[in-house]
Amino acid sequence: LCLVWYAARGESTILKATVGGDMPYLTAHIFPADPAPQVEVSDKEELVLHGQISRWTLRLSNIGTAAATNLTLKTNIPWVNISSSGSSTTEKRGGSSSISDTARVSQCVGPTGTLMELPISGGKKNGIIDSGETVDVPILVRTSGTGKQEFYMLYRYELHDPSSSPSPPSSNLSRWIRKMVNVPVYPSLALSASIMPSSWKNDEHILSVEITNQRSDRPVNMEITMDKIGVTSRHYKLERLLGQLGDANDEPQPLKLGWQERVAMHYRVIPRSTETSICTVSECTFMEGVIHSGSPRASLNNMASTDYLCLEHAHTKFQSSLKAHQNEMLKITADEDDQRRHPRSISQIRRAKSSLSGVTDSEGTNSDGIGSAISDSIPSIHPTSLASVCPTETSASAINIVCSWSAVGGGNVQDRIVTGQHHLTHVRVRPQMKTKTCPITLTANHPASVSHDFTNGPASVPMEIVVRNRVVAESIHFDFELDRSGSIEFTGAECFEWTLEGGEELRVAIQAFVASPGVYDLQNVRITVDDDDGTRTPYVFPLQWMVTVKDRS
Repeated sequence: LCLVWYAARGESTILKATVGGDMPYLTAHIFPADPAPQVEVSDKEELVLHGQISRWTLRLSNIGTAAATNLTLKTNIPWVNISSSGSSTTEKRGGSSSISDTARVSQCVGPTGTLMELPISGGKKNGIIDSGETVDVPILVRTSGTGKQEFYMLYRYELHDPSSSPSPPSSNLSRWIRKMVNVPVYPSLALSASIMPSSWKNDEHILSVEITNQRSDRPVNMEITMDKIGVTSRHYKLERLLGQLGDANDEPQPLKLGWQERVAMHYRVIPRSTETSICTVSECTFMEGVIHSGSPRASLNNMASTDYLCLEHAHTKFQSSLKAHQNEMLKITADEDDQRRHPRSISQIRRAKSSLSGVTDSEGTNSDGIGSAISDSIPSIHPTSLASVCPTETSASAINIVCSWSAVGGGNVQDRIVTGQHHLTHVRVRPQMKTKTCPITLTANHPASVSHDFTNGPASVPMEIVVRNRVVAESIHFDFELDRSGSIEFTGAECFEWTLEGGEELRVAIQAFVASPGVYDLQNVRITVDDDDGTRTPYVFPLQWMVTVKDRS
């Protein structure tokens, strides 16, 4: 008895390309941009940190019989940043170079932040990989998350037709390459921020940033060196409060965080004298020094500091729009199923037609959710641009924080210095509309000490109270009242009603009288705000306006 087995064999793509006509056939490999020997990323378990930015090389080889062009890359998460002359945002204005904040980053196509064009150079022709050629594309990869992350890459390329125009139409024959890399990502830093109004200047705020070293990737050398922190905004700039990192006369020392160490830094968020037309980056080092107020894409560790901020913002916005679109479709499907059970009225039919036509909601998105991210966006502002992260209409209400660092990394492979970046988006500075917190801020201008001869009567302490509406786009109606205490008497506008428009302030002149020397707290203000529902909410302020009164008799 003779048994013959026939093994099923897959179709040879190279053979098909030769028989059916010349076609390109690309292979893709990923290598870290380290010195030789180069080992493909998928072949070695190199440990990386959350927020670490690594330099990788995409090696594309054409082993087919025709040239390939129009290469694009689609990933599942916004890790890749492609820096090339093709994606530069530099423009010529009046003979000098300036940086535009409305252009795309990382050669991105569309609103997702994960679809990008691959710049092809180094071959015989730019944008084309001829048969037998190999091209390297340098990229920056910022890893995020914790645990083993599955990083998917889908390449698409087209057959180059020499007889067509320099940009072949998308109807050309195309092929795809799939690639997946398992990347183990370990924790690095925990970054959090809170902001509150300043108690000495009404238009300023105090930003408190808390940073914790949470590394667990190695037994030794787990220190993290903090580099810079920056704020991207059209309206605000950053200035560190002095005296937090030692004496300014001492030799500057970098701030290093050991394992499980935590540090809190405090900064002044100061409005610019004039709002800039482009989004700028205001930077501070973690050493006693001056502020570096940079232009868009000011360098953090010689890398574009805002590119990953733009990519993740675009990806998050697209995902939320897609989720809203899916929920809307589920709702419509459920309504249709319910309507099939009963005959619909004319009003129900009209409502269904209006919902499908794409009615704009309060957030400015269409009923299909995703349409606003694609069709309704302003063509001159790309969804992955810095202008999309810092829109003009909300520039006075929020800031974005970018923090860069360096550490000894490499896991068990090799010790080397790695760099990384963390960021926080849309940290609220001032509310756009009324919230549950007090919309009014108070500051006072008064002398710190007063000398008086009490044989001539009580001492007078002049003071000016500044009342400011924190809300950007809504007026506030309130009652102002000074609570009298047994030891302080007030004269002036002690009680009144007022309405402040968004961002407006009111200055109130008051005289305080004390009958004996001592230390007094002049803060006795009570603000009662009228809410939209007719209720009245009183607020007292945990501030101390201390004055020392001395007797000179």
